[in-house]
Amino acid sequence: MPCGCGAGGCAIGTGCGCLRDGLKCTMACHGGDHGACGNLGTAAMLRWLVWSYWVGGVVIAVLAAWLQMSLNIGTGALCVPQSAVEHATSGVGYVVAIAAIVLAMNMTMRLLVWIGFNDPRFKAAMLLAVLGLGWATLWIVLETQCRIPAVKIAFERGTTVSSEMPCWIERDSIDAVVTLVTPASKNQGYHLLEGPHGCGKTELLKRACNNAGRGVLYVSVPADVSKFHKELASSVNFNFNEDVSLWNLLVKIISRPNVPSDVYDGTSRTLEVIKKAAAEFKRVHGVSVVLVIDNTAELAREALPTFKLLHNWAKEHADTGTATVVFSSSEGLVPSINRGRSAKSRKRLVVHLGDVGLEDARKYLTCRGLTDNAVINATIGMTGCRIELMKGAIELLTTHRKSLEDVRREFKEDVVGELSALDVGTSPGEWDSTRAYALWNASKIILTNGFISFHDFHELVKSDSNIKSTLTTSNIFLQRNDVERIYFQSRIVEDYMRFKFDMPPRSGDPTCTTYD
Repeated sequence: MPCGCGAGGCAIGTGCGCLRDGLKCTMACHGGDHGACGNLGTAAMLRWLVWSYWVGGVVIAVLAAWLQMSLNIGTGALCVPQSAVEHATSGVGYVVAIAAIVLAMNMTMRLLVWIGFNDPRFKAAMLLAVLGLGWATLWIVLETQCRIPAVKIAFERGTTVSSEMPCWIERDSIDAVVTLVTPASKNQGYHLLEGPHGCGKTELLKRACNNAGRGVLYVSVPADVSKFHKELASSVNFNFNEDVSLWNLLVKIISRPNVPSDVYDGTSRTLEVIKKAAAEFKRVHGVSVVLVIDNTAELAREALPTFKLLHNWAKEHADTGTATVVFSSSEGLVPSINRGRSAKSRKRLVVHLGDVGLEDARKYLTCRGLTDNAVINATIGMTGCRIELMKGAIELLTTHRKSLEDVRREFKEDVVGELSALDVGTSPGEWDSTRAYALWNASKIILTNGFISFHDFHELVKSDSNIKSTLTTSNIFLQRNDVERIYFQSRIVEDYMRFKFDMPPRSGDPTCTTYD
């Protein structure tokens, strides 16, 4: 039966849409002799709203929850909630957003009924369009408003990195490292932290960053260097969504173009966002942010253009004073770029970290479970107080129940493996290449004098920079740029070379390695 208007309201029929007191009748009669639609009071309106859109409300709530989890944005903290209060505030913000979307859907339905579009398929399509538009608008607003604040919040909260070293050794050098990573108001240039591989640089640097607190971010170059840009972006809450628009959202859903093409692209985009956040941080707090990059030699070896990008960024911000970059690397592996002529005016501090002292080594070994003084002295003699080597010895002695001779044998095999990788033979006299000639003759000079000068080493490699780089970045030699000398990388290497040159070992001497 067709609709008709009567004195009491909408007449019986299907899809009623008659005026009553200047309003459309928004509840349609669904056919048959069901009677008139009657007055649409407040209670009826509420019932209609709740029952008609509870499914849509649930869908939107789930969608909003997914949005918050996947993009890690809220209020805060609208951007990066962490505390219970921030999460609660974030929740309130999403409730408001959901209410706004539901209201838009409601008004759309009322408008459709008003103009007479009663086809359920058309209504469903319109509601989905409104839902999609509402979600996209919410995403755009949050991405636009949170992109820079999220990075700034990362600096506000500072770095909190976990310590993986039991029986921590308090070292005097931590004060110098804290100075490196402490934000300051004056132009700081950029800094270098150097030390032999395994001397405890990373652990010390992490603790210094934790102590410094606000304004400091720590990033370590991962073993898979191609993922460095992801580590950097994650540390500053950045998700590579710089260009926010409905079109880019659609393209992102289809092809995800925001994913960086490579480590260089991702690092460049992240540094651009950090630049803006750093300027805002200094405007508010009056100090420069500090970006700490650990294990930089790996980045220079595997992705040199990306390292140069970081280095140039560090020089730029040394000039503007908005950010300080701290590069950490093993001595001899610190790229020459950091020491180039154009970098000298920007480089401010260089901290050299050596091995721990004898008493600290004894305390560490005792804390880790070694109680026999003879075993402790032998371990110190083998490792020269190198933390990483002491860890390895403890693992073999306590966990694997190896004897001291077994430990010596395994350490020796490590050196043999390194020599084999260098293709220089395993004994003096195997000089079938310039590389082998240089290695064994340099080793003999170091055993005699305690070191070899840069000049003498340069003569041995016959001015071949590639051979020099290969040898000085291996685990055989340690290059000290500040004194222009080359030493053995560790006591283990020294003892192996003593054995090969028929000299008595130092492994029975419980002293720590020094580089004087």
